[in-house]
Amino acid sequence: MKCPEFPVGEPFRVQALEALSLLDSAPETDFDNLVELGRSLFRVPICLVSLVDKDRQWFKARAGLDATETPRDISFCGHAILDREVLVVLDATKDERFHDNPLVVGGPEIRFYAGAPISLPNGYNIGTVCIISPEVRESFTEVEARQLAGLAGVAVSAISVRAMRREMDRERSEKERLLRALESVEQPVALLGEDGGIRYVNAAFSAICRDYPMPGAPVFGLTSLTADDLDDSRFETSDSYATVLTSGAVKQNVTLHRDLDGFILVGWGAPNRHS
Repeated sequence: MKCPEFPVGEPFRVQALEALSLLDSAPETDFDNLVELGRSLFRVPICLVSLVDKDRQWFKARAGLDATETPRDISFCGHAILDREVLVVLDATKDERFHDNPLVVGGPEIRFYAGAPISLPNGYNIGTVCIISPEVRESFTEVEARQLAGLAGVAVSAISVRAMRREMDRERSEKERLLRALESVEQPVALLGEDGGIRYVNAAFSAICRDYPMPGAPVFGLTSLTADDLDDSRFETSDSYATVLTSGAVKQNVTLHRDLDGFILVGWGAPNRHS
């Protein structure tokens, strides 16, 4: 048996894998559907989405196999991530790398294996989509190899979508924490969108500045704030400036802060009500 070598840049490859938070994660439909499709498409009993960690391969999704991981040093996928091409083993008993491998001489008694590397946009192969059979195959065509590589591409897309969802969830969670924190602030605070529409006002803003528009209303025309106040040129030398906001019978000193996705109005001093 020949243990798989480590690819060039192995520490960075592992770091890229760990950054995805895929290892030891819960089953997910996108990946589960992928392995079921692979098993059906290639008429094999086993299909896996295998992630090659530092000293193990862990299966993000599996069909036809009970094990959730195996040691890296006996893994076929450890060999597959060393190249960009699909690794094909038609008869493992006749391959010097695998003929006495525990996964060949024992369960699941691998004879046929094909693994397409899951290559991230940064170039690192973090694992494979692989298919396994206890039956020897006479051939694995170029068309089949492209199809398997296509499934690996689907896995990359699923990983990208998952990462975007996690980032959106993280941003949503941070926004929710911000809004909860603002509710406890004694100063009146309003969050504005890029278009000047009020997205949120805290309790202090609602209680003190009752003549101001409510969330969702356009701030222009209802207050003294104008589009010029939100112009980027206002924030060339500083990320905030003080002004006076007038709405109906209320004047309120405010500081206007530039935010990543809009603006924050923070009131200071007692509001002045005029006739």
